[in-house]
Amino acid sequence: MKTKILLTGATGLIGSCIAVELLENTRGCEPLFLVRAAGKAQGVERVRAALAKVGARAITLAGIEESQIILGDLGASAKLADDARLQDVTHVINCAAVTAFSNRPSIKKVNVDDTLAFAGVIAGLPAVRRFVYVGTAMICGAKAVNRVVCEDESPAPTTHFVPYTESKAAAEALLPGVLGQVPLTVVRPSIIVGHSRLGCKPSTSIFWIFRMLYLAWRSPFPLDYKIDVLPADYAARAIVFLTLKDELAHPRYHIAAGPAASCTFGEILDTFGKNGGRQAAPPLKVTIRHYAENLASFNAWFGPGNPRLMLRAINLYYNFANLSLTFDNARLLAEGFEPPPRFIDYLGLCIKTGCHDPVSQQMIDDFK
Repeated sequence: MKTKILLTGATGLIGSCIAVELLENTRGCEPLFLVRAAGKAQGVERVRAALAKVGARAITLAGIEESQIILGDLGASAKLADDARLQDVTHVINCAAVTAFSNRPSIKKVNVDDTLAFAGVIAGLPAVRRFVYVGTAMICGAKAVNRVVCEDESPAPTTHFVPYTESKAAAEALLPGVLGQVPLTVVRPSIIVGHSRLGCKPSTSIFWIFRMLYLAWRSPFPLDYKIDVLPADYAARAIVFLTLKDELAHPRYHIAAGPAASCTFGEILDTFGKNGGRQAAPPLKVTIRHYAENLASFNAWFGPGNPRLMLRAINLYYNFANLSLTFDNARLLAEGFEPPPRFIDYLGLCIKTGCHDPVSQQMIDDFK
């Protein structure tokens, strides 16, 4: 039986890396892309532009055809049932989501309501063998610090720092009831920063917070605290691997650096210092209040921008990073997938490619 994959979110960072993996490194696979566009020609151009940013080959981009484009989005799922091409779809990778850290009404609408409506349509298709839902490891929310998070301990009632993680936890909990007999595999990437070969060329999402710590040379975190970071292309390869593997031992998988490959803030700042010319003196250890007390220094530290928005971003990300969480990735490795790279292994490339624009500009995608 042929493998026909429907991918949502192909114009996002992880989604575009998944699309490249499907098109360039997966044999016998026919991908379809659900894309918002005025017409199929525009849909092709949107997918090509996204894939070009993550290093797709020219021959790959030229080979994307209108027949692979399904016009629409999660919010118009009812119309998809009439598309004959979906009748022989065997696998679905649902990567589409609103990922902003801001509090927007569209987060719940898209990430919960529209996602469940989309899953309801997929549940009615005759050939689907696996529905892969791309969630986030941070659905664990705000629990105890300095621990390894396992897949089976969440989703569970918890306090969330942002509506995004709360929405992903809600959708994950409700999907089995909507999908019915369609097998569900949940994949939860940890913190995605950059690309292992391209650095921050495709996106500076999240990278800016590490850059801010370097520019201020002040750390509100203990330097031995760990943070679980992965490049987008590793996450994409893992998602495709789990999607196409004939049998899986578990319904949920973290795609993470894990305890062994996560980096400490000391290692991260040391790598910044070595690549940015900072003197060997260690970063100043401060409390999170120190940033609010030095708001007037922000433009000198970080360049032009809105100091209050920058402070909000620092406080928000502090809540996540100060938990010092890593995510158990033993299930993924036991399935036979390759070990992850460490953030500091490709951080130098991120620094080289991600320090040209002002910090305030790099934050836009995460707070749009």
